[in-house]
Amino acid sequence: MLDRIKSVALASLIVVSTLLPVGAMAQAIIYPAHITEVNSGWGDDAVGVTLDQPQVNPAKCPITDGIYNSPAGAGGNRTFLAAALTALANKLTVTVVVSSTQCDPVGRPYLIAVSPSAPQ
Repeated sequence: MLDRIKSVALASLIVVSTLLPVGAMAQAIIYPAHITEVNSGWGDDAVGVTLDQPQVNPAKCPITDGIYNSPAGAGGNRTFLAAALTALANKLTVTVVVSSTQCDPVGRPYLIAVSPSAPQ
């Protein structure tokens, strides 16, 4: 019985480890960039940012107004908002990560991460 459990655990580990790189490739990284606008509100907890770079739209989202958006209820929105406001207020360079496979429910590129960099 113990050998069977070990075999199932090992097989599960192998399957998960082969799927992880696929998820990691489902994103586009924008760096270096500066945030020019932070969008939030409109009756929900969505967070959006606009950058000083041409919009990257790898998922071919229908709305291309320059805003990268994380919809209400998405994990990390409070962190995204804090990071974006910090970067905007301090004119910090940011790395923004957007999904290459999905748009937000409104149709904008889906924001995955906002990472400010320390001044050089």
